[in-house]
Amino acid sequence: MKILLSPSKMISPCKKDKEMSEPLFLRETNHLIAFLLKHFSLKDYQKGLKISLPLATRDYARLSHFYQLEEYPAFFSFSGTLYKTIDPFSLTSEELKYAEEHLLIFDAIYGLLRIRDAMRYHRMDMGFRQKDFSLLHYWKNLLSFYLKDEFLLNFASQEYAPLLKDHKEKITFIFGYEQKDKIYSFSSSNIKWIRGKYILYIIKNAITNPLELKNISLHKFKFSLKYSTENTYVYLHDKTTKLF
Repeated sequence: MKILLSPSKMISPCKKDKEMSEPLFLRETNHLIAFLLKHFSLKDYQKGLKISLPLATRDYARLSHFYQLEEYPAFFSFSGTLYKTIDPFSLTSEELKYAEEHLLIFDAIYGLLRIRDAMRYHRMDMGFRQKDFSLLHYWKNLLSFYLKDEFLLNFASQEYAPLLKDHKEKITFIFGYEQKDKIYSFSSSNIKWIRGKYILYIIKNAITNPLELKNISLHKFKFSLKYSTENTYVYLHDKTTKLF
């Protein structure tokens, strides 16, 4: 069983934990960096990511000097809401051992990262498309093959869904609230927070049976038998306001 997470665009470079492993698809990453720099200009980069020119200029320069950047262990360096909620530095050695075995982080440059994999900071997005090139297409077959025999718990955001489209043995998690027989979502930061809480619970309890997740109620989110399916677990909150 593997637990899939989204990366964070925010990092706090880790200085406390220098034990690092080589990313799973380093050869493909090196090929991708060379391809992007050879075939796409700064304007292509800006257009493909739909960002402002100043932001594109900064991030394209970072990509151009990619191999001069310092490396950091992925799980300990991402610092967005989801990772702050999990707080990797608070995990025990046994909990980290579970995370090492079960957690995988999607990444536009590295494909998938394990918790101690060495990463260099970038702002490339899996939604990048330009001319006849798509990052989703670049990674899809490779990641599908790597994950083909795994049961997946998918906590990643929607942009990564195409990578798992053909995977049958998976559960995708949806968090929201019900109003007039429809499901509505909370803000992005609130969703990342509650995903982090559920992932942390799974890690701390070393869960290996996905069916156990139906019985988990955290922070007033409860499993919805009405909206859930075999491959989608829906958890509903009793409020329609922000969660924190």
